Amino acid sequence: MTKTRFSLGISVLLFGLLCWDGLALFKKQPKRKVNAVNVVGVWDYNPAHLSAAKRGGCGFIESKTQLEQLKRNGKLVEVVSGPEFFIQHLTHSSPYLVPKAKEVFQKLGSDFVEATGCRFVITSLTRTLKQQQALSGNNINAAKESAHCYGTTIDISYIQFEGQARAAVNPEQVLEQLLVSARNRGDVLLVKEQRQKCFHITVR
Repeated sequence: MTKTRFSLGISVLLFGLLCWDGLALFKKQPKRKVNAVNVVGVWDYNPAHLSAAKRGGCGFIESKTQLEQLKRNGKLVEVVSGPEFFIQHLTHSSPYLVPKAKEVFQKLGSDFVEATGCRFVITSLTRTLKQQQALSGNNINAAKESAHCYGTTIDISYIQFEGQARAAVNPEQVLEQLLVSARNRGDVLLVKEQRQKCFHITVR
């Protein structure tokens, strides 16, 4: 009888220890943090943007004269404010893109307006070498060699919007969702710049 009680006690003790260890292990597991719109690592940085711009752009634009020539031969087309988006006053870029980029951004703009009722704001488009050099002295996000110099790339503000968004709509969230979806489809490369409060986007 004593031996049976001893064996039973050992069994209960071992079971209790296993339960305690399992509970402690469960409590130690860290919670996974996932952003509601995107996950860590989704962004594409300058080397990737530059590589895509070189493949799909109009060539490196060194001067205003070269930019004018590219406009005349149709390799760059003018981009103006319209129903799809609003272009703010430009100080370090010109409102031109390669035709494919213009089409992609017009489609993104249309989708954004449909979802929110307001337009996103483009803050920068194509730059000459001189414009890029001037900007790199003032803007920490402006690389000395940029995808903006190939006609494939724009910046879109994620804090400014033109017009009033519909009630209960978060335009920044909608914009990010649309851009991440476009990136996942392989249409664009994307990075969210914190200091300049804009998305830097290159058409692939």
